[in-house]
Amino acid sequence: TYYGTFPQNNNSDQSDYYYLQLNTPGALTVHLAQVPTGSDYNIAVYDHSLNIVAYEATSGDDTVQTTPLAAGKYYIRVIRRTDLPGNGAPYHLRPDF
Repeated sequence: TYYGTFPQNNNSDQSDYYYLQLNTPGALTVHLAQVPTGSDYNIAVYDHSLNIVAYEATSGDDTVQTTPLAAGKYYIRVIRRTDLPGNGAPYHLRPDF
């Protein structure tokens, strides 16, 4: 599990990025939990060429699952809606594969 925050009242900090290496092919599931009350975060997963392979944009806690992926490097982006303030509370990000 990874922990991240978006500073309170800072609209310039809109995204957090993580990367992971899949050593074997398979689907990737990313869980985003503990989204602070009053905030809305989305999840995007990109391949090594920065092509989007999965996206989830529901309010509150999110889960996104990819189709089976080849082994390689992938990026996870947590995106904060800028019209809602961050409050400095940590969110939890857990990739499963």
